[in-house]
Amino acid sequence: GRGLGLVAIQQGDFTTARKYIEEALAISRRLDDKHGISHSLNLLGDLARVEGDNMAARPLIEEAVTIVKQLGNKEGLSVNLLNLGAVAYHAGDFGAARSYFTEGLETAQELGQKVHIAYSLDGFAALAAEREDAERGAQLAGAAEQLREQVGFKLEPAERRFRGVYITKLKTKMDEAAFAKAYEQGRKLKLEEAVALCFEEEGANIN
Repeated sequence: GRGLGLVAIQQGDFTTARKYIEEALAISRRLDDKHGISHSLNLLGDLARVEGDNMAARPLIEEAVTIVKQLGNKEGLSVNLLNLGAVAYHAGDFGAARSYFTEGLETAQELGQKVHIAYSLDGFAALAAEREDAERGAQLAGAAEQLREQVGFKLEPAERRFRGVYITKLKTKMDEAAFAKAYEQGRKLKLEEAVALCFEEEGANIN
């Protein structure tokens, strides 16, 4: 069911996707298959995020985090923490978002998960946009894209939506030439330089 749900998400058929994934979740709960439960919850959370319903996404992803922690599944923990960071960001809870993105990044680094590190860079780029630190945000956005290209990974719908939101914000804060220049600078950063840039505190603080 989950596989069919994933196909439906990629095709943009969210109603069908939810039906398949909810069925898979029900089966996993009956079998007490914790891996299956956490995977289904994560997919349902992603689906809610794609549709812009972050209120619905949060409890789904929080339950997934609880389960993957019990299982000691660090890979699952990394992606779920980053998803929670995105949900908190959209809710305007930037302090929580920063905490989730930091923990998600540290877990991804520990496991060498470049895809999740790239997603973390997007998270910190989004926070930079809120800190009136647009140049750093644009650099991190470029670094995230470059890292995804290196590993041959295409953005999934929920992440594409998240990235679109913060890049639009960045482009309202700097002219096109400045954005393009900073973005290109970010694409040239080494991985460790990009990660270090996440934690540079510049510009105004978020309240």
